[in-house]
Amino acid sequence: AGLSEDNGKTWRIRKLVGGQTYDKNGKPVEVRTVGYVGATQSANGVIHLVTSRNNPNLHIELNEAWILQDDEAAKVATLAGQVKIKPDTTKKYSENYPSGKPKVRWSAGVGEDGRYLLDGREIWYYENGSKQWEVTYSAASLVGTETYWNTNGSPKWQWEYRKDGTRVLTVFRPNGKVKAESHWRQDKLLSHKLYGP
Repeated sequence: AGLSEDNGKTWRIRKLVGGQTYDKNGKPVEVRTVGYVGATQSANGVIHLVTSRNNPNLHIELNEAWILQDDEAAKVATLAGQVKIKPDTTKKYSENYPSGKPKVRWSAGVGEDGRYLLDGREIWYYENGSKQWEVTYSAASLVGTETYWNTNGSPKWQWEYRKDGTRVLTVFRPNGKVKAESHWRQDKLLSHKLYGP
C-alpha cells in the first residue's frame, strides 16, 4: 500500500500483511501480488481493498495512519489491546450537522502508556437521523459488533469481534437478507459461505 503527499513525487509504502491464504483445495498459497484491487475509503477513514488475484479474494482494511507509521510505531500499535485506560480520563465527545442533528458520538481516554485511545461506543448518523455506523472500542481494540447501515436503515455489513480472536464478516443484500458470511483469524480467511437471494 502506498501513499503520496506530494502528488506522486515521493511515496510512503508499507507491505500488506496477511498475504497467506488457501486455494480451493485448502492448500496454503503464498500471495506475492494482490492483482488489480478495488479500493474505497469509508466515512470513518478506513480504506477497504478487495483483491482480484487470490482465490478466494481478500478484503483488507487499513487507514492512512497505518501506511505512514514507522516500524517502531507499528509495533506499539499492535500492543493497543494490552493497554488499559487510566481511571477518570475517558470523556464523551460529539459533533452535529449544521441542522443541529447528531453526526457522530464517541468517547476516548488516555492509556497507561500516555496515548489517546478510543474507548467505548462510537456512532455515526446520516443527516436523516438514522444510524450509519456503530462500533465499540476497548482501549483502541475493536470489541463486540461493528455495523454499517444503508440510509434506509437496513444493514449493509457487520463485523463480529469474538473473544477467541476470530472475526465474522456478514454482508447483507439491499433487502436486509444475508448475502455472504466469512470467518477470519487475524488476516487469514478461515471459511466463507455465499447465500442465495
